[in-house]
Amino acid sequence: MIRTGITTNEAKQIIVRARCLSVEGSANATLGQGGFLYGFATGSVQFDFGITPTRTFILQSSGTVVLSGTYDNTQFHDYFFDWTSASSYRLYRDGVLLVSSSGGFAVAANRVFLGDGTGGANANGETSKFEFLQGGATGAHGATWGRLKGLYR
Repeated sequence: MIRTGITTNEAKQIIVRARCLSVEGSANATLGQGGFLYGFATGSVQFDFGITPTRTFILQSSGTVVLSGTYDNTQFHDYFFDWTSASSYRLYRDGVLLVSSSGGFAVAANRVFLGDGTGGANANGETSKFEFLQGGATGAHGATWGRLKGLYR
């Protein structure tokens, strides 16, 4: 089967090993919101997460939301973004569940993307691994990275 883009009904996973060394704020992103970003859009809705040196963000229907807590994202970490239905997703960092939610942001695009998501400022990040998987079976995952990592080798 030849696929011509990101579908709206199949499970999707983004597996990333990355770090963010610095971000610059701007008028609309004073904290560097978005940071170094990873995500996809299904044609009408976009889903993504981003990191700055000390914060993690998730895109929701209201816009970019800062997750609670402070993170040292200047060191490499493993991120697993698991999208299981038209709106349900989970984000793990080193096997620890950071957020489980629903929603996305209305965007008329069909794409997979990574890079500076600050919207005008600059994010300086490094990615040593990036995988986008679409259409695979999505089972109930344990909350440990060893179990998740074993599923996607």
